[in-house]
Amino acid sequence: MGRPGRPVVFIHGLWKGVSIWSRWVDRFIAEGYRAEAPTWPGERTDVEETRSHSKDLEGISLDDAVRHFEDRIAALDEPPIVVGHSFGALIAERLLADGVAIAAVAIDPAQSGNALPGSIERLRLTDPDFGFDPLGSSIVTMTVEQFHNAFCTAASDDEAASYYERFYIPASVNPLLEVASDGFRLIRTPPEGPAGPLLLLPTNRPSKDLIALEDPSILAFRDSISVEQNFEFLGIGHSLVFDENWEQVANVIVDWLEEKGLRN
Repeated sequence: MGRPGRPVVFIHGLWKGVSIWSRWVDRFIAEGYRAEAPTWPGERTDVEETRSHSKDLEGISLDDAVRHFEDRIAALDEPPIVVGHSFGALIAERLLADGVAIAAVAIDPAQSGNALPGSIERLRLTDPDFGFDPLGSSIVTMTVEQFHNAFCTAASDDEAASYYERFYIPASVNPLLEVASDGFRLIRTPPEGPAGPLLLLPTNRPSKDLIALEDPSILAFRDSISVEQNFEFLGIGHSLVFDENWEQVANVIVDWLEEKGLRN
């Protein structure tokens, strides 16, 4: 009997439910991996239930989420590959830096270090009905129009409305405040020796530009993690993990894992 496939853990970001990964889990299982997509702390597997119990998300920070996923990973029989999107990509990078993952993929990662993700910052500056502050609500919601403008810029109105209905959930304000104030550190304790490989897949600017500009989310890994620069998904929208582009992105990741000898 052959060796079981490596575990793969998918981590989503804010305002999207865990169901964005359902096709990904099926695809990676078909490729021979042991794939799973855990919920965030306080999240239910069903988006309607999460929306109805949004108070369960109050107070959740990125550090809380990191510990939550570390606990989930600790139950596995070997360190997994972690694949994250947006704020989930920041968590994936941190799990890799902390040595609990063997490799990581950061799909369109949120920025860290006094900078909000560009789409959220634009929404905050241009939409007077969207905002957050330490003294405001502890839960940040989005309308379908705000979801469209933040995540589905390459989609039609009907497509964005469909994605909103299927995937949208409210979010805790804490992760937004953390990245805006540099309150979330990608590396708590430097890893002993080189960390495993990191595949970076941005949609807003090439990987080499992120490195050249010393983006805080990348600079922390410069000396310890190999940042791949061989592929970019420029201009196709932040919704690339749950829109019609998802399989193209998955193909690149599957090929990269094969190239790195990480299938088994």
